[in-house]
Amino acid sequence: MYFTLLDLVRFFSAVAVLFHHTFYFYYGRLGIYLFFIISGFVIYFSFRKGLKDYVVSRFLRLFPLFWVCCTITYLITIYYGNNLPLKNYFVSMLLFNDGKIASMIDGSYWTLTYELLFYFFIGIFVWLFSTKRLEWFYASWLAISFFAFFFNFDQNIIAKLLCVRFAPYFVFGGVLALIVDRYRTSDFKTKTVYLTTLFASAIMPLYVSASLIAQKETITNFTGSFNWDEMMIVESFFIVIPLIVYMSLFSFAKTKKFANWCFILGGITYPLYLLHWTIGKTIISKYEEYTTISILSISVAVGLVVVSYFLSVYELPVRKLLKKKIEKYI
Repeated sequence: MYFTLLDLVRFFSAVAVLFHHTFYFYYGRLGIYLFFIISGFVIYFSFRKGLKDYVVSRFLRLFPLFWVCCTITYLITIYYGNNLPLKNYFVSMLLFNDGKIASMIDGSYWTLTYELLFYFFIGIFVWLFSTKRLEWFYASWLAISFFAFFFNFDQNIIAKLLCVRFAPYFVFGGVLALIVDRYRTSDFKTKTVYLTTLFASAIMPLYVSASLIAQKETITNFTGSFNWDEMMIVESFFIVIPLIVYMSLFSFAKTKKFANWCFILGGITYPLYLLHWTIGKTIISKYEEYTTISILSISVAVGLVVVSYFLSVYELPVRKLLKKKIEKYI
């Protein structure tokens, strides 16, 4: 199933993050939480063709383009003399990094680590139990997240690997997908689990944020904590995304021309996110003395969107070709 408007949201979320890093638009950083919700939603439909197809598709969707963008970013930093050690390049290419932005080729990569962990956890669950009881995977994950903060072990390495800060966003998207696909055919008990988990995941960020702020004397990484204005925006995501999903079912959202535009913008999203921070920061710092910062920032942003478009155009046929090659051997 293709929900066209979600691709629009993904694109504008990437632009918001770009604006945060390039134009210092403070609230733009909240775009990453939309990414997490949308990832939770769309991953459910990736299991339609079976677990083997899921693993191959996730690998090809995530890694090849990432390797290209990581390499481009590293080469540009070398060209402009802002060299990071070569070992940082190879660690970044693994995608599963050490969690320290300073050691990454691009600081945006930290979110991909959590995406990868989510793909791994849900893949293991489906391998063990199939997709029939995914609601229990989401409910259990949310419960673990809650207890990690309630009993103050959220800073434990195991809790971090279980993504306790960001679980509510993935869970909300995943349960929303279950509701869209199964709600009408589910029994009362299952519907109750769906709705309870959905509501709990929507309010959980309030508790996570408050818990992180309460630890401000002992921790330094406050990603996932919000001020009041940010909290209202984040909470609005849990209203906006279901509306966007619902609106995607309307006839206007299914027209071929509109769907094509959404598909193009959705394709730009991933490479734009991967390229924008380090490249934008590097180029702006080198040329800001020659023009106004606003003109330079706009030029960099437009240039990154154009480059991302061409990468997305060539990436899709390459991905399809690689998938055919891989499927011959598995």
